[in-house]
Amino acid sequence: MFWLLALPSVLLGLAALRVLPDTPRHAPWLTRAEAAWLTATTAAEHTPMADPPRRPVLTALRHRRLLAHAAVYAGLCFALYTLQFFLPQMVADAFGSDSVTRVSAAVALCYTLGAACILAVSRRSDRTGERTGHLSLAALTGALALALAPVVASPLLAAATLTVALACVLAAVPVFWALPLALPAGLCASAGVAAVNSLSSVASFLAPYTTGALKDLTGTYGAALLSAAGLLVLSSGSALLLGRTRHPAGT
Repeated sequence: MFWLLALPSVLLGLAALRVLPDTPRHAPWLTRAEAAWLTATTAAEHTPMADPPRRPVLTALRHRRLLAHAAVYAGLCFALYTLQFFLPQMVADAFGSDSVTRVSAAVALCYTLGAACILAVSRRSDRTGERTGHLSLAALTGALALALAPVVASPLLAAATLTVALACVLAAVPVFWALPLALPAGLCASAGVAAVNSLSSVASFLAPYTTGALKDLTGTYGAALLSAAGLLVLSSGSALLLGRTRHPAGT
């Protein structure tokens, strides 16, 4: 099984050496104007700072927008890891089934619908050029779905709410990373991205332990789902603090 899982990554890695271009100028799918714009934009983003700070990480951490980004992504990570680790058990509990095949099929359907949602939300965000509104709405919808999951009476509705929550969180992640961090340029920008990842990783680490502890304490996943829902509300509100970010359509 491990060999089969590793083989696609190895083959894609080898293919990337030949297929992926090194610069925008060598990308056959870009027009000359697009390649020139991307080259100029990349060069501008990597302009050396005249007076780089001695401690770029600390400088970035004092930036308010970075903290807002970290709050957004932390909530998304907590909810995502809660669902990824415990979704099969939640589905099994909802339907009262111990059939691995049936539970696996149901979870696969959840992720299939989630993949479709990722494409739909990402394409709409690209088409309209709007980011923070899509991000905030996806996080808030996911929070509402998680809050409803423990209280609905029907197992089918419980599975549906979990599917909606998973789809919303999955769709919010690529929209989040499309946002410009608007941090100080150069080293601080790189340090800012690293800081957002690091701060959010704490939520990713805590999510499985918190979910398991609450399940053992209460006997159900209700408290854990409500905790994830609360953090998604925090993500939604923090996204709004970033302001209405709009990009040219298709960028």
